[in-house]
Amino acid sequence: MKQSLTALLEEGQQDIAKFEASLEGWFNNQMDRVRGWYKRKVQVVVFAVSMLVAVGSNADSIVIARTLSSNVVLRAALVEQAQDIVKRPLDKPSPADQAKGATSNPSEEIQSRLSAVERGIEKVQGLGLAVSFGWVRDIPSDFHWPEAIAGWLVTAFAISLGAPFWFDMLSKIMSIRASGKTPAEPGGA
Repeated sequence: MKQSLTALLEEGQQDIAKFEASLEGWFNNQMDRVRGWYKRKVQVVVFAVSMLVAVGSNADSIVIARTLSSNVVLRAALVEQAQDIVKRPLDKPSPADQAKGATSNPSEEIQSRLSAVERGIEKVQGLGLAVSFGWVRDIPSDFHWPEAIAGWLVTAFAISLGAPFWFDMLSKIMSIRASGKTPAEPGGA
């Protein structure tokens, strides 16, 4: 670092304004390199965790897509759930509660969100459909490892994109689905 700063000072020919500009440029370049390194490392870690979640829960996107494309009742139920989620996003403390200093316990908040997800899965499974999320005790005889690995990779990639991406995508899809021809106004106006 001493060598870099000395070179910058000599390059500025002992002029403090030139040295300041050179130092700022050097610092910004170094921070860009660190940012790029950090982003690559974080992406690898996020993908690894996403893969663990996908395999650990046996969330195979290929099987899920095949099931949804062939089962109209399940697809309609999931669309209805998605519309409910878009209409009713996660609850946040009201401004009055925040002013009073009332904060929720993070573990209670996580537990309530997990319960909501479990209720949603139970609702879909309550339709009497053969959809299983997660591992069963015995691996079925028709289990194909290459297809499962491909499905897990797709799921891991989708998870690694993050919740904000998918919530925005779900909102856009629901708004497109809800759009259409508007009814004519009464009175011909």
